[in-house]
Amino acid sequence: MAINNSAPYIDNAWLDYTTPAGSGELWFSFMAASFNSAVLNDSPGSGLKNLFAHRLGWANSFFRISFGELNLVYDEMPNLLDLTPLGIWHNLYQDKKSNVMLSLAAEGLITTESLGDLRLYGTFAMDDFDLPHEIASPNGKPAAMGFNAGFQYHALDSRPQSRSVFDFNDYTLSEKSFRFDNGLNFTYEFYFVTPYMYNRSTDNGKFTIPMRTFTFGHGYVDDSNAFFLGFPYGPNSMLHRLNVEYCEESWTACLTAEFLQRGSYGIDSLYGLVDQPDYMDFRFKLRGEITNVLLLTAGGSWHWKPGFCLDGSFSGTFDLTHDKSALSATIGVSINVPEFSKALK
Repeated sequence: MAINNSAPYIDNAWLDYTTPAGSGELWFSFMAASFNSAVLNDSPGSGLKNLFAHRLGWANSFFRISFGELNLVYDEMPNLLDLTPLGIWHNLYQDKKSNVMLSLAAEGLITTESLGDLRLYGTFAMDDFDLPHEIASPNGKPAAMGFNAGFQYHALDSRPQSRSVFDFNDYTLSEKSFRFDNGLNFTYEFYFVTPYMYNRSTDNGKFTIPMRTFTFGHGYVDDSNAFFLGFPYGPNSMLHRLNVEYCEESWTACLTAEFLQRGSYGIDSLYGLVDQPDYMDFRFKLRGEITNVLLLTAGGSWHWKPGFCLDGSFSGTFDLTHDKSALSATIGVSINVPEFSKALK
């Protein structure tokens, strides 16, 4: 069983199998998670969202590549057919109440003795692919794609950081990566997500996570459109992201700048042929009124003693299109009382 470190912190079942292959290793991962409960609905199965993810990959000490598939089964209890790792292929009757997405990912590491280390990575995701003879069909679906590419340059090493044992990352099961998490690192990332990514003709079939929060005096509030799967700003968006981070033994400092372009068409907009007869023209460009936003964030953390961590951040959001801005600041402290008490003695 695994703890997911993405909002809203959904537990899931995770299975990994690894075996030597050539100069590296061949690995297979399976993950299952449920995002809702039938007890919240009047009709059996209505509102259920179960995600099954299969991933097959090969990796060695400097290169990783993987092929994955995600099958979101909605409004009904899943059956054995939903466990197939090849639901993306046609004629498997996975269309009715399954939203199936394909993903490809690659990551490489270039190491040098004098110039530092360089990590290159990229991801491609695709949902609702149509063959050429299906595009003109009344049941044709708009293709949806997401692209991510980036690099991380490791300029300087540092002493390993000593974190408190109650840090949630210590209890999170995550995929292996070449990511640098100490010393001085410079990162650039590019994201492009087409307008129909995550979407579906019914709300329960969208690749979104229902979130439930409590508000004092007003009971529960449900938000069914929390994005996940690696594209934090959702569909119809393009993002350039720069990050500088330095991690030392007892402290961390980071500075991030993001330039976001987002179209007015969103996850709650109409979907498919009923939305726009020439929907195929909108697959590879942002759609609707474009909003340009600059986001700046500076933050850091200080591990004074084992069991004590102080962190904070300051951020600004600047809407360049509508000439609006917003500022925010956060500060927090976490204390593991037994561990911190020992450190004070």
